[in-house]
Amino acid sequence: GASAFEYARVGDVLVTIEDVSASEIEAAFQPTDLARLVGSVDVAEIVGLAGHEPGDTNFQTVFADVLTAEVVAMFGDGTSIAWPAELARITDRIDEVTGAIGIVVRVEGAALPDPATGRPPMVNGAFVEVVLTGPLIPDARLIPERAIRFEGTAAYVYGVGPDDRLVRLNVELGQSFGNMVHIKYGIDAGTQLVLSNPVPATVGLLLVPLEDGPSQ
Repeated sequence: GASAFEYARVGDVLVTIEDVSASEIEAAFQPTDLARLVGSVDVAEIVGLAGHEPGDTNFQTVFADVLTAEVVAMFGDGTSIAWPAELARITDRIDEVTGAIGIVVRVEGAALPDPATGRPPMVNGAFVEVVLTGPLIPDARLIPERAIRFEGTAAYVYGVGPDDRLVRLNVELGQSFGNMVHIKYGIDAGTQLVLSNPVPATVGLLLVPLEDGPSQ
């Protein structure tokens, strides 16, 4: 700003006023990860939403209304602070190297302290993470990725059937979560899966099940 008794010329900037009512943060995500997170659209539809204006019907119904967002600041002592956010838009820029697209989230009142929670203000330039959460999958069944086998494009698993006999169960795969995969249908809760390769892999083979323990 200008000092006392300093002359100002036409066009000089005397004061800069910033709107602190809300803050916007942009983070890069892979379209494939976003499509899996949403669960009901493919990668092309996610990319097609790039550059849409806030309030766009497709963006809201396909994406923003399905996911929840928060901005998290991590500290060296392991503590963290989280600010609830809303999805504002997908940028129209796609990284030519990584293929990632920008997701912009908006945090209301981030620059102000919150006396109710003791949360400090979000400082410009602070390093934060944008965390997106997908909808809850009811009655989800997660199995180890290594239990899944393929015949062409069809996925199946081997399980332990009645009288400890080998059975083949055709499954439909859902989203991946690390080394676990959500199974949309094909197995019931409590089904014992065969993780090793049965030899010979013949349906009806008598098995001697050994429970898979934690990795050492």
